Amino acid sequence: MWLDVPTRLLDEGRPAAALEAMLEAWRVRRVPALANLIDVLSDALTSRLPRLEARTRSGLQGLWLDLANERRDVDLGRLLALCPAPPWVAVGQRIERLAQLDDPRVARAFASFVRALPTLGGIGTARWTMLFAALERMGDVRSRSALEERTAVTSPRVIVKEHILPLARRALEALPEDPTTGADVAQVHELAALVKVVLQAPLPSAEVLLADTMKPRRATTEAELLQLVYETPEDDRPRLVYGDWLQEQGDPRAELLTLQLKPKQTTKEQQLARRLVRRHGRGWLGPIEPAIPQRTEVFHRGFVSEARVTFATAHQREALLGHPAWNTFTSLYVGGSVDGEFLEKTELRGLEALRFASQPELEHLHRRPWPLRRLRTLGVSRDGVHALGLVQPSQFPSLVELDASIAPADRPQVERLLRSNVRLLERLERLRLNGAQTTDLLVMLAGFSNLKQVTLTTFAPLSFHRVGNGWVLDLQPSPFELRRGQNIERALTQFMPLVTAVVEPPRDWGEDWPLARKTLDEVRRRAGLEFVPRSLIEA
Repeated sequence: MWLDVPTRLLDEGRPAAALEAMLEAWRVRRVPALANLIDVLSDALTSRLPRLEARTRSGLQGLWLDLANERRDVDLGRLLALCPAPPWVAVGQRIERLAQLDDPRVARAFASFVRALPTLGGIGTARWTMLFAALERMGDVRSRSALEERTAVTSPRVIVKEHILPLARRALEALPEDPTTGADVAQVHELAALVKVVLQAPLPSAEVLLADTMKPRRATTEAELLQLVYETPEDDRPRLVYGDWLQEQGDPRAELLTLQLKPKQTTKEQQLARRLVRRHGRGWLGPIEPAIPQRTEVFHRGFVSEARVTFATAHQREALLGHPAWNTFTSLYVGGSVDGEFLEKTELRGLEALRFASQPELEHLHRRPWPLRRLRTLGVSRDGVHALGLVQPSQFPSLVELDASIAPADRPQVERLLRSNVRLLERLERLRLNGAQTTDLLVMLAGFSNLKQVTLTTFAPLSFHRVGNGWVLDLQPSPFELRRGQNIERALTQFMPLVTAVVEPPRDWGEDWPLARKTLDEVRRRAGLEFVPRSLIEA
């Protein structure tokens, strides 16, 4: 079953289409033996294709970018062959484009780049971040040796010590264990025998290889167009193609796609998009519409990206569990009738923010056959203390923000659990702990330079933003707690020795602003601290 499609395509003498099918199989089960076989087949097919050549470097880079825009799997070998070739500005552009892919051949090339370090500052820190983030997300265990070598070598260069080495350590720690089973070995061995037979015979011409694909390059029906969107929810191109098709049909959704796929929308365009959604949005939800209550849907880039989800019946739940239409969701709250099994059996390829109620949902996440590779924000509204010990970086390779609610009885355990999950803390940029507010906790978290914001709440949220080597305090109280005053002032006084400045309260508090500023002003004066503008933490 797992390798049936590439087996069939190899039997039919279609190696380029078989390569696509092998890549799809690898994305389901990231078995290194299959990745090695993909490399073998890809290298052989690349040898049959014409090399990219131009008289100038700029001309060559233009050819490279044009070929990358074709998005053919069979072309990747030619693109990778040029990836490390100077000038370094072009190399940075290539890394940025390749980092968007989920392909073991890219993982192999990036691992080689990390091992050799052909340039350091030449591609800029942002491109290094993209490269290592891609290695984390792809989770190719073959990258382990290159990352281990890199983290074992010290260097006096600032970019290596302060940027590359921390990224390499993070990527190394996020790598999963080898998922290979005995059954996988047997199936890949059988497929390798077929690949060997195909490569011993004359390969098809370059023209045939470039034209061969396991699915039509141009979808012709709405179902096929939607499937392409669901397969790559992060990519705007399938949405643009779908928009063109809708335009031909005279469908008003074409206008929504045009508006929401613009890099920037005017206020008037945003209002027009909202009117379109109010008028037609229910019909655009497709098969998942029965599970989404009225007026909770949010559309982004032409598709529903956020909504409340409620399964009214067991039949409805079974019918929609695992449906690919959920792949366009970027934010989701799971609770009530949407149980943990939904998380376990639904792919959710585009999900970036997930909030759920308690520990059982997290246990279902552990049983998923695929990680949530794009997830950046995770929130737990109950039993958060258990989540602090259970959340593993390999499940969420892109996680940077964790929000957990702590019961009063669990507060003593918080620091211990955080210390036992250092790998998680070393990845996060923002941590919010609702129900936990102690100076010892903030002192401990200050040791993690990657944490840019820590929010601790009991009486009111106290947000600590890292500026330079210290914390800047931002008070975000509710009006009720602010008017009570005493608890907030006690909390502020407790934390003042640990901060270097206080942020001006936001003017949008309206009538509560004078009281908030007065409360802050009294405490910060006693501590000898200055007010700083909000722009300091919002930059």
